Amino acid sequence: MDTLRLDLRHALRSLARSPGFALVSVLTLGLGIGAATGVFTAMHAVLLASMPYPDPDRLTFAVATFKDSQTGLSAHDFLDYRDRATSFRSLGALVHFTLAMPSTGGDRPETLDATYVSTELFGTLGVAPQLGRAFSAEDGEPAPVVGPTESPRLPPVAIISHALWQRRFAASPAAIGSTLTLRGEPVTVVGIMPPGFRFFVDVDVWLPLRLNGQLATARRFHNWVAVGRLEPGVTLGQAQAEMSAIARRLEAEYPDSNTDMGIRLSGLHDALVTRLRPQVLLITAAVGLMLFIACGNVANLLLARAVTRRSELAMRVSLGASRRRLVAQLVTESTVLALLGGAVGVGVAAALLGPISTVLSFGGRPLGVTSLHFEPGTLAFGLGLSLLTGVAVGIVPSLRATRVSLSEELKGATRSATSRGGARLRLALVAAQVSLSLLLLVGSALLIRSFAKLVNADLGFDPDGVLTAGLALPSDRTAEELVQFYVGVLDEVRAIPGVQGAGMVSQLPVLHAGGSTEIWAPERPGERSFSQQALGRVVLPGYFEAMRMPLVAGRDLCESDRVDAPPVIVISEAVARRLFPGESPIGRRIASDLGGDEPALLEVVGVVGDQRLDDLEDGPSSVMYFPYHQLQAPAMHLAIRSTADAQGIARALREIVWRRNKDIPVADLTLLDSAIRRSTITHQALAGTVASFSALALLLAAIGLFGVLSYQVGQREHEIGIRMALGASRKRILGTVLRQGLTVTAVGLGAGAAVGLALTRLMRSLLYEVEPTDPASLAVAALLLLAVSLAACIGPAWRATRVQPVRALRWD
Repeated sequence: MDTLRLDLRHALRSLARSPGFALVSVLTLGLGIGAATGVFTAMHAVLLASMPYPDPDRLTFAVATFKDSQTGLSAHDFLDYRDRATSFRSLGALVHFTLAMPSTGGDRPETLDATYVSTELFGTLGVAPQLGRAFSAEDGEPAPVVGPTESPRLPPVAIISHALWQRRFAASPAAIGSTLTLRGEPVTVVGIMPPGFRFFVDVDVWLPLRLNGQLATARRFHNWVAVGRLEPGVTLGQAQAEMSAIARRLEAEYPDSNTDMGIRLSGLHDALVTRLRPQVLLITAAVGLMLFIACGNVANLLLARAVTRRSELAMRVSLGASRRRLVAQLVTESTVLALLGGAVGVGVAAALLGPISTVLSFGGRPLGVTSLHFEPGTLAFGLGLSLLTGVAVGIVPSLRATRVSLSEELKGATRSATSRGGARLRLALVAAQVSLSLLLLVGSALLIRSFAKLVNADLGFDPDGVLTAGLALPSDRTAEELVQFYVGVLDEVRAIPGVQGAGMVSQLPVLHAGGSTEIWAPERPGERSFSQQALGRVVLPGYFEAMRMPLVAGRDLCESDRVDAPPVIVISEAVARRLFPGESPIGRRIASDLGGDEPALLEVVGVVGDQRLDDLEDGPSSVMYFPYHQLQAPAMHLAIRSTADAQGIARALREIVWRRNKDIPVADLTLLDSAIRRSTITHQALAGTVASFSALALLLAAIGLFGVLSYQVGQREHEIGIRMALGASRKRILGTVLRQGLTVTAVGLGAGAAVGLALTRLMRSLLYEVEPTDPASLAVAALLLLAVSLAACIGPAWRATRVQPVRALRWD
């Protein structure tokens, strides 16, 4: 300990004598260590940390499969799996999306996000309500089946989130047993979940699964995912084998709905982080490369500094200091630098947590991580990384610096040899920095090109200037009441000054995904298959015009398409190509499973152009549009195209709706183009983050090249002066220095390009319509790096031309 204390004191004194060197080194390492610590915080939260449930390794996740594709489970199938499987201590399920439900009873009507869960879900996870109770078996199924679509007559109950409890009930314990009105029906609150609890979807209300209730009316509807807790001693493979055997029995028992249907199990944590893992690993790789570049810069600084300390070190050797002792002292200096850099890095890491959270889009993911924060483990990682970095950047310069003796230093015998050896090592480090910088630049170029293609993709409609809003009526309204309300609201909205067009749809493009159902040509019933599906949307007349969706054949849906008229439909071009290749679909019929006992037969009266309605990364969606008069939905969304102020339109819309019914919430008021841009925030943030790390890496590499060339010019001033005295022109001296710098850059570019072509293939899942080996991205990155390198070389080269031969000769 005494020796370490002496080394630390000596290191601090030595660094204090070189404040410029110390400051640059600390800031450089602080950037690298801080970025690495921030990313490790995300990696720990997403990939490494245990889930906040008892024995999380025993939890599994299950989805249904159809041939090679993945889909949701049927509620009826889930109950069969639950009742027949013996591998699980408990098996629960939930709907894998949220449902918007109008609610009254607060200060003003609002729309709450809700989902359905089986009564076993919270017990399976091992999470209990903070207040009240969890669902019991009596709250859900089994229940008497009253009719094909009628819900069982059980007392309606709900469990609410901690946030809703605070907002609606002012955190009062009296909330337990109170009434919450959802969709016009009173629901009794029986439990309140702990603060911060969320699982898979972020909701305000959980409702119990009930057979013949919403989303559970038929075995052929697949909207659920399952979570299981394995029995002690049962492996995931054993549970998978048992569940697959049950799936085969269900296929034999229910061939109409379960043919080719299977089930796939995975560990719960693995299932929840699957979509996040590529982003985390990419950012981790980018930060790792940047840290290597930062370490290369500091190592170069230490190598250059070691040359200026040769006399000091040689004198200490002559006084009896061992080489091992000198190496220990020099490594202690580099470690002190790294520890100071780690302290700076804490601030850098804290600043990065927000952008990294945006990249990973925690709010929209099923993991349940809502924010990133430092934990003892991440701070310990930062400390360990600082110590490791200090040793890594200091060991080679220390070993080189201590290869001296007093006699040789006094004779100057090793001056040139040491300089040449050190110069080669420093140039090799710079070449490596250039290679790593190229990897980062190519990666960021690919992501930026991918993002640009994504935001400029043809949507099939025009979102600019469209204001959207969600409306939902109680579920007990008759079809006539629903039609009367929405048609009346739409007529009044169209009369608002500045409104160019308005329509209504059950689910807005991009913002509301899902809602698919089977379709087939009735004359070819053998083509009916679970894989042949299309998105179903209910619209009121005027929607296509308001959204500027081109009608390419036939007619629009109109007021005459009423319940007493033949059922009709407008389809997208994707559906027409699939069902009627090379033929006109107008007048043809389509069969679709709309939930009744028999398939619905619908006449095609129009075809609209292809649109992207789900994820923007997907291709054109197969879509069916039903007239609202023939197929009602209690919740609808307005699309208002206007040149007027959006806030004024929103105020007028609220007045129109609340004049008709003050208990109807006007929700999700937003501009469609802004909302669609927000849906790409993860892609934008990922590209921006990697580009930022690439820019820092490029800057560090340029500084490294500038520093090495400047140092070499300083060391060769005597040589340059002699060459100029012997007739070398300034132009030739300039070219010599530039050639040396650009040669190093070229070597780095070549190595980086070769490695990049291999490694960027790992980014394929993160790219949209851009190949990982995209030559344009490689060329742009290489040209940018070459230009920055040239700029970094000009300063030292110009300095070399300003050497005065007389002054250089006078030093000899």
